[in-house]
Amino acid sequence: MSKLEEIADNALTISAKLSREGDFDPSSGASDCAIGKVYFSATDGLAYFDINEKKIVRAVTPLGNYTNVVDISKRIFCVGTPYQGNNQEFIESSKTLVSKAPLLFRKGYFPLVILSASTFITLGGYNESGSYLKNCEIYDIKKDKWEEAPSLTLAKYCAAGALLNGRKLLCIGGDGNERSGEALIECLDLRKKSEGWKLLTMKVNEATRFTQGPSAFQLSPHEILILAGGNTTDAFIYSDKTEEIKRSVNLPIADQFYSWTPRKFKNFMYLPSIAGRLFVYNIKERKWETSYQLSSTKFKH
Repeated sequence: MSKLEEIADNALTISAKLSREGDFDPSSGASDCAIGKVYFSATDGLAYFDINEKKIVRAVTPLGNYTNVVDISKRIFCVGTPYQGNNQEFIESSKTLVSKAPLLFRKGYFPLVILSASTFITLGGYNESGSYLKNCEIYDIKKDKWEEAPSLTLAKYCAAGALLNGRKLLCIGGDGNERSGEALIECLDLRKKSEGWKLLTMKVNEATRFTQGPSAFQLSPHEILILAGGNTTDAFIYSDKTEEIKRSVNLPIADQFYSWTPRKFKNFMYLPSIAGRLFVYNIKERKWETSYQLSSTKFKH
């Protein structure tokens, strides 16, 4: 059994248990944010938003060269840049960055999707020569080791990633190929890894478009919320049962997300944006609660 198949089996067992108990966990693919802080890379250093106190706090550590920050099992990793294949862990107690195993490919501007309590995956991106990539790779935080995963069908950067029911890995939108801007979703069934990524055939309005810097996260075992990006307010829900994309409640303010990983804390999703906003979405009530302007901070991109 491959690493991806093992992850899918474990996730399906957990989600089945939660479903029986009436408490399906919709955080699949999103950062767990168990520490109650939304970390992000700002232009003037690593910082975080304190969820309980509702305020921004500067981290003491100098800014590392990365484009994505992810929380996984109460650990914080800063990953990727087009010019270095760097991967660093932020140690809160000492406020330092510790180098970890580098990416297999030097790249940046890719989504990170949490696959399990100890693994996450990168999807596409672009490198220092300006080439857009199909490459995907899985990182195991316990083993400090990367391994290649099946490549996307289309090279792209600034896409969004999500995981449905612990089994279907989705890559949404993105830029850098001949179909940029279309409402495209690629899917990799983790239990059928050998079949590779496939472009989904969906019922979709011709006016629906996913542009640069979308974001996405799971709402239920069969639905994901997609924010179109491209400095728009457009939001959509994709269902793998009906294979349809339908309009949802729009963002309160037009913005884009540059592939940053959504963070889940209790019943809410927190989404850092390129303009230095933090959007908060109520998962159970399916509505936007608020958005915070994080002072004059702009997120690093």
